[in-house]
Amino acid sequence: MKSYKKILIVLLATCLLLGTGCIMNETTEGKKIGDEVLRCLNEDDTEGLKDIFCAETQTSTDLDAQIEAGMDFFDGKVTKSYTPLVDGGESVTNGETDKQDYTIDYLNIKTDTGKTYEVICSGYFICKDNPDVIGVSEIDIYDEDGNLCKIGECID
Repeated sequence: MKSYKKILIVLLATCLLLGTGCIMNETTEGKKIGDEVLRCLNEDDTEGLKDIFCAETQTSTDLDAQIEAGMDFFDGKVTKSYTPLVDGGESVTNGETDKQDYTIDYLNIKTDTGKTYEVICSGYFICKDNPDVIGVSEIDIYDEDGNLCKIGECID
């Protein structure tokens, strides 16, 4: 009976460690992407923002216009932001991850013009069926009044 308890404890510890590693990687990578999006918005770096998008979204005929609209919508320089919330899901077949998507949510971003924004980025870390969708597919910017400026388009 004692050996079953030891085996169970080892299995649970292993699962916990493996699960934590995945979450930490997702959070770390998501924060890097989110920070780069905020940097681009903060510095009006339209080319840098375009480079973040996945190949499929970059070929969108109106992406440049959407990025320009986003830069105009986001008023001021960031004075305060918090660590983003990073969430996602994955599809696994035969022990291998086929698809891993993410959502990065920056709440209560304050700018030097007194405005408050929420910035949400969606995309894929992994997509074996379609590598052209790896990267950011959509960025939604909400102002304090609930107005939305959407850049790109969420890809399923």
